[in-house]
Amino acid sequence: MNGYLKIKTSIDNSGVDKQIQQLESKLNDLKATLTMASEDKTLFTKSEILDMEVEVEKLTTRIDKLKQKQQSAGSAEWEKMKKSIVSSNN
Repeated sequence: MNGYLKIKTSIDNSGVDKQIQQLESKLNDLKATLTMASEDKTLFTKSEILDMEVEVEKLTTRIDKLKQKQQSAGSAEWEKMKKSIVSSNN
């Protein structure tokens, strides 16, 4: 041994990952629908298009928040691990 300790860790973000994937799928479907609506103006009313655009904004915001939460959770876990390693060295 060379005096180094290797620690393999993983943070379980599977629940958040699943939520992000579901929201991104819904967002992509909605964007595709909006593309169709812009190509054929007879498919939806202006009100329906506006509602879809608002929903796109909401989904985008929710996805961004989940990704930030995921990153901060990873950072928090990393900090806990570093403190644990430091305290075990003492």
